Amino acid sequence: FVLFGPLSPGIYDVETKFENEFGTGLTTSEIYLSSYEGEHSWITVELPISEVMFDIGNYSAPAMKKVSVIVNEVEIPVDADGKTEAIGPILLDGSQTAKIIVEYPWGEITSEDMVIESEHQYITAEVLTKEQEIEVANLLLQFGEELAEAKATNSIDVFTTITDNNKEIIQNQMLDYYINNDIYYSGEIE
Repeated sequence: FVLFGPLSPGIYDVETKFENEFGTGLTTSEIYLSSYEGEHSWITVELPISEVMFDIGNYSAPAMKKVSVIVNEVEIPVDADGKTEAIGPILLDGSQTAKIIVEYPWGEITSEDMVIESEHQYITAEVLTKEQEIEVANLLLQFGEELAEAKATNSIDVFTTITDNNKEIIQNQMLDYYINNDIYYSGEIE
């Protein structure tokens, strides 16, 4: 409760500063004062604050070794269902953000900041960095070219992008079928 006054009847802007371990914010509200008797007027100012629970939409326990949500440098652990405990209060006016840090077998990935807008905030963890995405795309392109060459030559010897186990699978499930049924392949990758 805040007591202002004495004030003349009218419309006033009220700024409310919000600050806790999860961040700071400033909201502005208009209050309408219309008491002509000089008595105290009780005016409710609603702030967009709430406790927030985060839900990782693409949570995968086998692939994700450790997952945390970070809000204003505070680390919030994620449970076995991909959710956090409710934290807060947090300002839901778009001024506060969260990010996800995930440890995968191929390394730690930190997401970009995401705006917190809801009491039940759905967020998605990044799986690859931009550099890793480019690397995977190039690897897939190279695999596609090698697969086309393997089909054209009926030989798995051209592969450099897959394991020996996967070479055997391609030999048994694809190339042997082509060879045994006199099927010939030609093509190119665009």
